[in-house]
Amino acid sequence: MWLATALIIGFLATSLLSFFISRESVRKQISQNALPLTAENVYAEIRKDLLEPVIIAPTMAHNTFLQDWIKSGENNIAAITAFLHSTKEEYNAITAFCVSEQSRNYYYSEGILKKIKAEESRDEWYFRVRDMDEPYELNVDPDLANQDAMTLFINYKIFDKAGQYLGATGIGFTISSFLRLIESYHEKYHREIYFSDLAGNRILEIQTQNDSIPNIKDIPGLQSSAHIILSPKESQILYSKNGNSIHLNTKHIPELNWVMYVEQNESEAIRTIYQALFVNLSLCAMITIIFTILIQRRIRSYQRLTEKQKSEIIHQHTELLLINKDLLQALEKVKRLRGLLPICASCKKIRDDKGYWQQIEVYIKDHSDADFSHGICPDCMKKLYPEYDFDNHDLK
Repeated sequence: MWLATALIIGFLATSLLSFFISRESVRKQISQNALPLTAENVYAEIRKDLLEPVIIAPTMAHNTFLQDWIKSGENNIAAITAFLHSTKEEYNAITAFCVSEQSRNYYYSEGILKKIKAEESRDEWYFRVRDMDEPYELNVDPDLANQDAMTLFINYKIFDKAGQYLGATGIGFTISSFLRLIESYHEKYHREIYFSDLAGNRILEIQTQNDSIPNIKDIPGLQSSAHIILSPKESQILYSKNGNSIHLNTKHIPELNWVMYVEQNESEAIRTIYQALFVNLSLCAMITIIFTILIQRRIRSYQRLTEKQKSEIIHQHTELLLINKDLLQALEKVKRLRGLLPICASCKKIRDDKGYWQQIEVYIKDHSDADFSHGICPDCMKKLYPEYDFDNHDLK
């Protein structure tokens, strides 16, 4: 069984080592190649798709017709309405607007929408734009002209050539259109894509696993890295979310002053590696089972052969013991009749090992399997019976 155990350990070690090496290779591929390349592609498309409104707004603000129309007293409302309508239609926007600092009128493609008032909360955006140092801002607000649909506004300051502040103009796109655009990025690149401002507040977010957390700094796993993520520099972070390893690449979009986040769940990329590990372990188990069965059969066959050989050896050993016993007995008998036998020169008695004198026939009988029958030889016959003539008789 130790061989089967060694085989299992070897298969497991090889499979696990291959898995960990492959996983590290995939992680390196994601963090150094795939994710940065995706981020660059998304960033290029965003600059083309999302930055267009930012380019449109300054074009409107620097338009001499608009500047002259405000400075001339805003007399021809049809002219400004036509200008805003054509801009809206040209760029497929939901609204195009202009607010005069002099009259505080809010103009849009159908005329005057309202008069801006400092005490109204929904007009706070105008006074914030007027007083800020930057030339423009992006903000999300309900659009009064379109039934309060959530709209991304690009609010741009209007100055004349002398640098006098004239008001604010801009363009608006529905949030849903941007969300569809971001969703298209998600489907095209199979990545989670979302945005935040430099304070970490989520912007234009689609349904993601983090959509209940409005600020990047509060997302579990990103708190300690928030200062890196929200810096203008590009960053790469690996963090854990819901038990999954997430690769995150961030890029700063200076024109929008946003941070773009591109995420890739590692589990999708290494799923095939887990499948390969499962296949390897299954093959390991199958091969080990087959190998163990074959080994056990071989061992049982060897044990049967060994038992048979052992039985034969025991039988042969028993026979050899019996033969040896017979040989020893025969040898013992042979040894008894070997060597010098002390014999009397007169009566022919033999002296045994104990010093007793025995008749020769008794001694031989005791020390061999021989037996005796008695008779008289011819010479003794003549000596004992001289009166008989034995020459003419056949005596044996």
